[in-house]
Amino acid sequence: MKIWAYVTDKNQKPIPGKQDHSQLMMYIWEALKLKRDHGAEFNHFILWSTHRDPKDRKPVHPNKNGFFRYNPKNAAKEVQGDSDGESLSHQLAIEALTSLSTIPFKIGNQDLPLKFEYFDMDYQSTRLQFGSDKYFYPDAIGYLSKDSLMYDEWGGKVALEIFVTHSCEPDKVKAFESHNIPILEVKISDSIRFRKELNKQPFTPEDLEDYFEKLRARFSQQVFAKILSNPLVTQHSRTIIKKLKDTLDSSNDKMSRVTRNVTLLERESARYKQYVEQLKISQNQELESFQSILLEKQESFEQSQLDLHQQYQRQIGISKLYTAMGIVFAGVLTTLMLLLLALPHINYELAARLVVDYFNWVKH
Repeated sequence: MKIWAYVTDKNQKPIPGKQDHSQLMMYIWEALKLKRDHGAEFNHFILWSTHRDPKDRKPVHPNKNGFFRYNPKNAAKEVQGDSDGESLSHQLAIEALTSLSTIPFKIGNQDLPLKFEYFDMDYQSTRLQFGSDKYFYPDAIGYLSKDSLMYDEWGGKVALEIFVTHSCEPDKVKAFESHNIPILEVKISDSIRFRKELNKQPFTPEDLEDYFEKLRARFSQQVFAKILSNPLVTQHSRTIIKKLKDTLDSSNDKMSRVTRNVTLLERESARYKQYVEQLKISQNQELESFQSILLEKQESFEQSQLDLHQQYQRQIGISKLYTAMGIVFAGVLTTLMLLLLALPHINYELAARLVVDYFNWVKH
């Protein structure tokens, strides 16, 4: 099922001024309106299938159900990718999405705007074969601009899958990822499907065009998607590995420098430790010497105290002796004076001399 076709005149020449997506083409609603409203003009055109190689293209005609069909004589030559099994919502979503040069994808909570050079939706060129009999057809392959996010990581391309009623099968995801092909899946919920198709109601070409334009406007704002396959292409992997190796080499160099510095610090620490030990020994020796001197001084001080005490005791003894002698002498002198005074002829001069001599003795 296709909703657009290449168009030429009866001589299979391009029609001047009729160009879209860098290709000479016509949408299904344009063909249906032209056939309905300007049948004679429509009969001057030939509509062709969407094969990339002009040699492979076959005439098609617009069907009122909203897609182009092969002419009866070419119907048996339809390829798998041109079958009518896809819904209009699916095809319109593919066309709306691939009509944008920048798609603002939203992956979970992360914005992922991707810039595209072009999209390939030709089933012959996008068909991927795995093994001898296994084929997969992505809805489209988008080729990223060199300045786009994920260009290096995904090798410049990404497969786009539109999920309307059936999600991308696991075998397809596994095959794509094993061959380094990323997949972005966009879900078209019932709330944004082509309503008249969903409700099985008749529709006009204008309905198709209106839905397409609204869907395209919606996609230009934000497209919720899921990354089903997220491989790193070989070249990007090699770049990452080289960066990691360079980082590792740089880290090893830094580690070697740190190891050398640690060795030097350990040596310095050992020298300082030895110096501290020597300083401790020297200080202990000085302390012991000081304590010895202090002990000697203390012993000398205690000896001096003892000598002074002994001298003081001797002085007290002498003082006591002198006091006793004075008392005895005073008694003798007093007795002598009393004796002199008792004599009939008192010798006062002799008594006075005795008193003076006594006080001189006491003084000295």
